[in-house]
Amino acid sequence: MEFEEIELGVIQRIKKLPKCKSRFCFQSAVHHLEKAEKLLGVDNAMAAFRAITAEEEAATGLMCCLQELNYPNADKLQPRSHLHKNAVAALLAVLGHDFGLLIRDHGFEFTLVMKKDGLEPPTLHIRNKAFFGDHVMVPDMPFNFLASTGDKLRSFSTSLSVLATEAGAKNILDYIRREANIRNHILYASGMGVPMVLDPPAQLLNAKWKRVIACHYIYLSIKQYPSHQLFLQQAIDAFLAMLKVLPMGELHPES
Repeated sequence: MEFEEIELGVIQRIKKLPKCKSRFCFQSAVHHLEKAEKLLGVDNAMAAFRAITAEEEAATGLMCCLQELNYPNADKLQPRSHLHKNAVAALLAVLGHDFGLLIRDHGFEFTLVMKKDGLEPPTLHIRNKAFFGDHVMVPDMPFNFLASTGDKLRSFSTSLSVLATEAGAKNILDYIRREANIRNHILYASGMGVPMVLDPPAQLLNAKWKRVIACHYIYLSIKQYPSHQLFLQQAIDAFLAMLKVLPMGELHPES
């Protein structure tokens, strides 16, 4: 498995963080992906299973990180729940889509950079080249902003509903449950017979790797700052509202 320079830098930076559950989850995620690659064409079912497990480990790491930093309501996250772990991927997919619209419609250009500035170790930052000329904005903390519609914070419920509909699911919870059950279809027999993964799941492995490395970027952007970042709190509350763990509260029910 070949890494781009920024990917390798982030992976190595995470390895040097103080020992904690969240850090070990991300190291485990990379380990599973490396094992999955070796199993391609040898044991395709286990290659797919390892790739799925890698994404779940990364999701677990994000939830544990928010709990380690004592974000409000993070105690309601369930890192051992397959439903919660797969819900992380659903929310991140929607957030990625919505930020992609900002790039398309408003000319934002987001770039990840590892900054040293005489500091050791280096920190991960997001550079934003905005639509007004050559000006570049680099927030002190990448996620210290809020996304709102009118006077209410976005819950991303509309985009989540679109994601579910496009996948042929009844609603977002039905979509998440289906995603969480894919591992069972790979491992266990059913009334239709014994599961067989005949073709090497290289495409699945590649998709999982992209999600896992995205989680690495998010994790380091959270873990390197002990202060709470505003959008992370918004994301936690939107995540729990999506799972019906918390009411919509101050979030906008249709945005």
